[in-house]
Amino acid sequence: MGGRILPALLILLLVGCPTVPTGDDNGANGNDNTNGNSNANVNDNGSGSNDDSAVLPIVSPTQDKAPGLTPDVAKPKTPPPPSAVGASALLNEVRFNPAGDDAAFIELKAAPGAELSGLVVANENADSLELPVGASAGPTGFYLILFDGQSDGPPGELHLSAASFLNPTSGRITLSDAAGDRLDDVAWGAQQPDAVAADSGGGLGNEIELPGQVIARPPESLLPGPQNWSAYPPTWATPGASNPNAGVSVLLPMSGFIEEAGPVVLACYPTANALEYRFQVAVEPAFESPAEDITIDQPSVTVMLEVGTYFWRVAPVAADGSTADFSPANRLIVEAQVDTEATPDDGAAKPLRRSQVAGKLVTRTLDARSPGGRFPSESQRKDSHMLLLESNREDEGFEWDRPHPVFHLADFADNLNCTLAAVKMVNHYYGGDLTQDRTGYELHKDDAPGPETDLNYGEGNTPDRPLAWALGGARVNPVYGAGARVELPPSTLWKNVEDAIDGGRPVVVAVTRRAGGTHTVVIIGYQVDARRPGVEPIHRFLVNDPGNEGQAAAKRSFVEFSEFYWQVYAYYLLDAGSHAGRKQEAGIGVDTDQDQVYDFDEDMRFRTKRQPNAPASRDTDGDCISDYNEIKLSVLDERHGVGVYRTTLHGDGRARARNAPELTLDTDGGGLSDFVEDLNQNGKIEPDKGESDPYDSADDRRKIVGTIRSYLERDEQPFRLYYRHIDDDFDLQTGTNRKLTGSWKIMIESQSVVSSGPAPPQCPEPRQITYVYAPLDREAMNFEGEFTCNVGGPPGIVIREKEPFYRHHSDSEIDDPCLGPNHGTDVMGWAPLVARSVHSPNMAEFITARNRVQWKYRIAPSSTLPIEHGSYLEVDFTMTPR
Repeated sequence: MGGRILPALLILLLVGCPTVPTGDDNGANGNDNTNGNSNANVNDNGSGSNDDSAVLPIVSPTQDKAPGLTPDVAKPKTPPPPSAVGASALLNEVRFNPAGDDAAFIELKAAPGAELSGLVVANENADSLELPVGASAGPTGFYLILFDGQSDGPPGELHLSAASFLNPTSGRITLSDAAGDRLDDVAWGAQQPDAVAADSGGGLGNEIELPGQVIARPPESLLPGPQNWSAYPPTWATPGASNPNAGVSVLLPMSGFIEEAGPVVLACYPTANALEYRFQVAVEPAFESPAEDITIDQPSVTVMLEVGTYFWRVAPVAADGSTADFSPANRLIVEAQVDTEATPDDGAAKPLRRSQVAGKLVTRTLDARSPGGRFPSESQRKDSHMLLLESNREDEGFEWDRPHPVFHLADFADNLNCTLAAVKMVNHYYGGDLTQDRTGYELHKDDAPGPETDLNYGEGNTPDRPLAWALGGARVNPVYGAGARVELPPSTLWKNVEDAIDGGRPVVVAVTRRAGGTHTVVIIGYQVDARRPGVEPIHRFLVNDPGNEGQAAAKRSFVEFSEFYWQVYAYYLLDAGSHAGRKQEAGIGVDTDQDQVYDFDEDMRFRTKRQPNAPASRDTDGDCISDYNEIKLSVLDERHGVGVYRTTLHGDGRARARNAPELTLDTDGGGLSDFVEDLNQNGKIEPDKGESDPYDSADDRRKIVGTIRSYLERDEQPFRLYYRHIDDDFDLQTGTNRKLTGSWKIMIESQSVVSSGPAPPQCPEPRQITYVYAPLDREAMNFEGEFTCNVGGPPGIVIREKEPFYRHHSDSEIDDPCLGPNHGTDVMGWAPLVARSVHSPNMAEFITARNRVQWKYRIAPSSTLPIEHGSYLEVDFTMTPR
């Protein structure tokens, strides 16, 4: 019955390589129209299929006429659950590019009957509309704004002029309350950061215009962020009603794929709001008696399959237990062995003639023309040390700051990179050395100012532009197929690919299913099997599929032509002639100053310093926090980190909204330098350790109260002993200019003991004369303080008088054992020290707790001054919020 299925240990979240409608085997079954896709309209166990088509026609490479188009995607059969009720209104569904007579619309969801008056919807141009008095959600919790030019409709609807409020190609809308606080926003199109992906796979970019398409939240979606939305086909629009759960649109491997018997990974692109995935595997297309029916918490299973033909499909399960319709089924052929090596060249003409292959198996590949004798093979993944600011992952194999050794479905940094991986394989075939990250940078560097969104993350990419760039400006000719609703003759597809392979040119292909979602593969060969007399030859394409979970290499195997035909959205032909793969900059792989920010990133993205053997270049803004740690904090901070927001949808993602922390001494501009907010310089905000938020100026106000006491007692010529006692009392506060102001009170007491010889005559014996100087008790009026940073240690404080204070002719009391007490004047003139500093010699004397930092230490005399007796410096400073 098809073997046993084991849950995969790998394959988790988002995928990157899709599948498409199924055609049938054109080999042993000839043209007998076997029901290779008849599973499409099955409604099993309450979860139907969203594919209403009949069996897809068998096509042959000799067929010069297009067989027609398959039906449009049907509406979901499974009724959606009721809308989730949130505490406030949310944007729920948007049709921004209507087709035909349909109207553009914006749908809000809230609690049934919720008052919505005064809410404001604004677009990317700051045009806004305010919901009128009396506006409220309908009985099912929806409020609909229709741009149809009609008069007002029933409660829960607002009809407006069909103006250009919604940009049909690239726009954004924001929902705010009456006070102006943002409740929600959503964007679409290539020019908008954080846009909802126009395609649920990786083979098309957001620049693709799909008339009638809607973007919508699954029913239980309540969080912000593009990952919480899905692109739905036009027939799935539900204005004023609950949205359907997003179905699975991309299955891996693609339909018609050939696998070897044994363990086979079946997977799907993850869908928004899915908590589990229900996999069914059958040996017949109707799924009347599935061999396996398993629900797991990841979008993959590992299946042990024997030789045979199988059908499999997937339905996502939402957190509330509701299940979306099953995907259209994929057909999988399992053979005992799959030999993808080229057959010996027998001198047959190119292209092959039917008479030349009769009775033969002919396989032609690009291996012999490839570097190393094998076409480059690469799975889709992050593959360099370029810093990916949109990811917050630090777990091994998923790191935001280094290459990933293998492809993981669970990682947005990997799972939509199929186009980038395909381009990398072609680039390396032509002698280049591009990484996927470098190509992604070229595509996305201008998506937003600064280094944010520079690399690919959770976004598909159309192959033509990156392919042309990766080959130094080569001409790339897209040809659209059945998956793009274009009636392409099967013979055209076969001949184009055959000519390309025979001419030494690989063919990049974006494949799709009618349920939506694309994936990119590379055709690197073809096969014609005419060994069975009286049976139509089997035609297959040899592909490298980068969506190979848990592997560094692409999955290399054949796909049957008839099924491949129906899945082609577009294939991209290179002009005949020589091509040269682009080389990437050396700085992609070099870290000159060894600060974990590689040279290309320093030069092109972050504008930070880099010098060999120069530790100072690791800290461009001189705040004692390395450039890497400041970038890291802006990614991983739980409240404001870019990566945390994009990956987990928590926080606000504004760590880099105002400044580049690695270039700014005080990122939030609140007056407290970054190194005072990140006291241990580790790139983390730890409130329990006295740290504050370097992205929030409101918490920068500080009060610093402290005392510095110094006592000096030493033998110092001409004095026998010299004593000085200084007390400095400070009451300081921070300002917006990173300076400390307040009060500084100074009290100085001093005396000296002078050894005197026999003089005057009445004092013939040597003696010790004591001078006690009048105390100095004053308040410094013109001073300024600031924090100082110390690499690897706690911050210090320096307080300086702007003008030196001198005292002359001060009174003194003289005690002379011979002449007796007397009054005198200090005529030498002296100045107190014009600066004081606080710097804990080690972390043990720097005490931190929530909302409290204390410098408390005592320093004994220096060992270089052996003449001192009992001298010390005692510091006790405390910093608290004010």
